[in-house]
Amino acid sequence: MKKERTKKPFYKKIWVWAIIIIVVIVAANIGGGDDSKESTATKETTKATTQKIKKESSPSKNKTPKKKLPYPETAIQTTLGAGTFSIGDDIKEGRYIIHTNESSGNISSGMGLNEILGADSSIAVNDVVTTFKDGEELQIQGLNNVTFTPKVAGTLPDKPTLTKFNSGTYYVGVDILEGKYIVSTNDTSGNFNVGLNVNEILGTDASLATNNIQVNLKDGDEIQLAGLNNTTFTPK
Repeated sequence: MKKERTKKPFYKKIWVWAIIIIVVIVAANIGGGDDSKESTATKETTKATTQKIKKESSPSKNKTPKKKLPYPETAIQTTLGAGTFSIGDDIKEGRYIIHTNESSGNISSGMGLNEILGADSSIAVNDVVTTFKDGEELQIQGLNNVTFTPKVAGTLPDKPTLTKFNSGTYYVGVDILEGKYIVSTNDTSGNFNVGLNVNEILGTDASLATNNIQVNLKDGDEIQLAGLNNTTFTPK
């Protein structure tokens, strides 16, 4: 009797496994390609984001640097009465607006400040702007309460504009733009200086003062006004 030949199960056949291996390899290559593309895209996105952050956080090359001020920004609000005081010990050096609500008294310091300070505008000036330096001496007479408020530098306009100052020290390029101006006041008389170029008695009393003076202010010039409550700089 002739034996029948036993057939092998399909999963034991070599060609079946060969097909399975080929399919697995092809699938792996396709999946790997997708992962590679995704990885590349992720890297590009990360790189672009990093560059953007660096660009935004880096200071602009075209940005104008902050202007260096001709005085230290160390002033602190202070109140003093009559007496003799030392700049650096009794009051910090820096730039201040000096004010009192009392009628009148004397205040002086170095060569830049010598005023009758008070609320009585007929004989005194108020809200005087001055700069103190370490080592200078400050004297206050006839006043019980004088406040020293730090003077903060403001933002200048794009072009010269009408500007008004009280008595005090002012800086061209910080408080007013350089340019030609007509300087005038409604006060009777007071002193007006710009460095070594201008030295005038400014006022409405024609017997001892001049008014409507034309000046050419240069960046860095120092303006000093004394005995004047309101001085106007009108662009020429």
